[in-house]
Amino acid sequence: MIGVKLNTFNDNSGEPEQDANSALTELDKGLRSGKVGEQCEAIVRFPRLFEKYPFPILINSSFLKLADVFRMGNNFLRLWVLRVCQQSEKHLDKILNVDEFLRRVFSVLHSNDPVARALALRTLGAVAGIIPERQNVHHAIRRGLDSHDNVEVDAAIYATTRFAAHSNAFAVAMCNKLSDMVECERTAAERRAKLVRALRTVHGGAVRAQGVLKLLRSLLERFPSSSSVRAAITALTHIAADTVVHVPDQVELLLSIARNDARSAVRRAALLGLRKLAEHAALWPAECIQNLVRAASDSQDTGHTMLCLQVMQILVECPAVCAAAGSPLRGEPSALRQYCADAALCVDLRQAATAAGVLTRIVVHCYEECLPVEGADLMLALESLVIATGLESGPDDIKSLRVALRCLVQLSNAEPNAYAIRTACVIGSQLQICSWRRNSPRVAALVEGLGALGGSAHCLRPLPPALPAMHAALEIAQKDDAISNPPDDGTALVLLCTVFFQERARKALTHRISDAWQTQIMRVIADADGWIRYRVAKAALRYGHHSLAADILKRLADEAASEATQRWLSALHRAAAADAKLIQEGITGLEEASAGWEVSSGWGGCGGGGAGSSGWCAAGCGGCGACAPLPAAWMRARAHALAALAGAAHAARALCTQPPPAVAHAHAQTARDPAAKAGACASALRKAARAVAAVAQRYAAIARTAFHADDSTLAHLNISQHTYSQLAQFLERITCNQQERTAELPTKELKATSLEETIALLPSHKLTFISAKLFDNPTTNPGITHRHAEAVLAAVRACCVGGIWPRCAWVCVNGGSVCRMSVTPGWKNPPAEQAATLPLAHKLALKLEGVVLPPHPVSKRQQPRQVKGVQITVTATPHPRTNEKTVELTNIPPVLTAVQTVTPVRDFFSGQQLVSVSSPGLHTVAVEAAFLDQNGELWNTGPRTSIVIKAHDDPSNKGNAQTTRGRF
Repeated sequence: MIGVKLNTFNDNSGEPEQDANSALTELDKGLRSGKVGEQCEAIVRFPRLFEKYPFPILINSSFLKLADVFRMGNNFLRLWVLRVCQQSEKHLDKILNVDEFLRRVFSVLHSNDPVARALALRTLGAVAGIIPERQNVHHAIRRGLDSHDNVEVDAAIYATTRFAAHSNAFAVAMCNKLSDMVECERTAAERRAKLVRALRTVHGGAVRAQGVLKLLRSLLERFPSSSSVRAAITALTHIAADTVVHVPDQVELLLSIARNDARSAVRRAALLGLRKLAEHAALWPAECIQNLVRAASDSQDTGHTMLCLQVMQILVECPAVCAAAGSPLRGEPSALRQYCADAALCVDLRQAATAAGVLTRIVVHCYEECLPVEGADLMLALESLVIATGLESGPDDIKSLRVALRCLVQLSNAEPNAYAIRTACVIGSQLQICSWRRNSPRVAALVEGLGALGGSAHCLRPLPPALPAMHAALEIAQKDDAISNPPDDGTALVLLCTVFFQERARKALTHRISDAWQTQIMRVIADADGWIRYRVAKAALRYGHHSLAADILKRLADEAASEATQRWLSALHRAAAADAKLIQEGITGLEEASAGWEVSSGWGGCGGGGAGSSGWCAAGCGGCGACAPLPAAWMRARAHALAALAGAAHAARALCTQPPPAVAHAHAQTARDPAAKAGACASALRKAARAVAAVAQRYAAIARTAFHADDSTLAHLNISQHTYSQLAQFLERITCNQQERTAELPTKELKATSLEETIALLPSHKLTFISAKLFDNPTTNPGITHRHAEAVLAAVRACCVGGIWPRCAWVCVNGGSVCRMSVTPGWKNPPAEQAATLPLAHKLALKLEGVVLPPHPVSKRQQPRQVKGVQITVTATPHPRTNEKTVELTNIPPVLTAVQTVTPVRDFFSGQQLVSVSSPGLHTVAVEAAFLDQNGELWNTGPRTSIVIKAHDDPSNKGNAQTTRGRF
């Protein structure tokens, strides 16, 4: 009766913003209405309320109201209450009065209406996760299975499936009942299929599953109808996947059916089961893989052949399968590799692309593991596939082209010396003959392939062979009028410019290049719209072409349509122009560049004191990682970094501008500090080292707050932190007493994985070389000499490069709190007279409740991080005795620090903490949350909230103490 879950409840278009109590009151008014339409409208708005305010008190009250409607209303209202329960499954465990909710729903089972009883059974099945072991419900489900009404029996089967997934005891108890119903000759084929599907979850573990598997296999022979066989195959596959130990036997059975059964639907069901079991590829016998290849070879159905190739695609994700398929057996290729090599030359491009993907995975694995392999046949097949997809540019051909390009890039990364240049030539030759007007999707795919090849860190200069084709593509675009009037959204033009930026950036790593090429880019994009030029500027900043980006952003700022847009573009222009001037002037432009970045960090929408600043994340927050947007924090860190570099340069020059006095030598001997011979230069260098170390800590703190940032952004932040830590260590080693080699810096995955990371790591490599050249030289004397000053200037010069802008500079990935948290007792506004009072002999009970907010996706290719735990830190800090209205607590150590980690239930977490202080006076009790992700890493995401308490002596205890002293 109800087989599909609707997902239209969350449509809140036109719904005004309300607080939780007001929204619940409004919905309650709708539930009490005498009109069925208003009642239904109120019911279907509850899932949206739960998503917005997932607090246990509100959810408990709401479900009790819905249970009342279910008990007193008609079947139509019960249907919508059931839908709400199905959609709000993740909030069910926040129901506090489970017994009362169950009592109201269970009362409907005593109705004489079989449809009402069916709706009650389905509702109980929907909430099975919170009542898995209720015996009265188990008995009601068993009674429903014996009903003579088909609707009630179907509902009981649904409830059985739901309860068996949560209760092992119920699954074992119902196994025999369902088995008898399945084996009964009077059971209709459609109901038997439903019962067989229910048997997936009632096996009750690996031991009990043996009997269920035996029963299901007997059904394949006793009831050979297509629907029964397909249901049995699906159930057998799910049980084997759950128990794992029965995977090899099930794979053999499914392969036998796929090869021998004459019915197309049954063969398809068997292949779908094999695709599910392919996730356990390590358990597949070698003979089964060969039988799969034979099944694919013997199949005359294109759809079944594609399913076989999809099974192979999942199998080769297992390294053992790749190693066995890639290594030749007795000098002959394996059956899997031979079949994929033949299928990669198939006329059907979808099959050829899938087979090429399987073969690429095998060959790439062998290259990575240094196994003997030959990839020439694969390269020929991929070249043929790229050319063949150009004959017709349909949607399927574009998909096959993208698969082929992805395989070419993977092959080039695995063995760049053999395939990178050849891949660039193939893509360039196809790009040169494409029309931008007729084949814009193909042009975009080809240019994206070139960009993936050029952005790789493994291929050294792969793009020069494709440069003539890229220039020809730009001319074709201008000739086809594809710039001012693009056939798409301008993606192809932006990607082509990005490939030019990649080629120039890689060339600049080893050569000095002129800026003449930028004139051609500016001339080409002059007629493009503002959004395309903005994206081109983003790409230019990603690869360090700051002068080009500054020119584009300046023109965009002059053409801005609104004040907010103009402020944002002006801020970006100032930052890009500052880096462009820094590259041009070197050390002398450090202070001006730092000032430009400092101004940019507070402009339009990027935080600071600009219009985009939205205040603190919670009441009582004194500033945390969730308060400032990531772009503003990164820009501010960049400004401080340039200022620290300027300080280090001034300190190095102080050896000449402020020579040491005559008494410096005697002072150095007295202090036993050889560096003191340099006079003011030594203290200036130590101060510069502390400033550079503070910059490294700032970058580390930003990386620890960017919970929802993509991996590329985090890699850039970690590289910046490592570089400035390395520079700080270098300066400290110069000024220390004995310039011995210090411990190596802890590196965290600092191996470059892309061209941007290669450019960002270049200053670090130069610092390593400068340090080794200075300290490994036996002629270097202790103390600070002119050689040390020259080394410091060289180190500063190595870091005086334009910043490689990560994704966070353009996307506000955490411009607000990632969770909401409330503390009881609540925060009160100043003055201190309104603070909560606490006798010294008592303890303050803090109750913490919070909700983890859904993440905002930043990258399409990266899954958001999962919150596995919330670390709650409670601190109590005393106020200094002062008459000032504002109190600074930064340098005052807390008298209490308590840390606890709680596990969120779905997206809700709560905790309690007792707080006690030992001295009277005002204290600030701060509560800060931090996330633990699926890898166990801690993220200082916030929010941070605080309350002020006033501790005082208990007068009653003081009086008792005085009486006791007087008696003795």
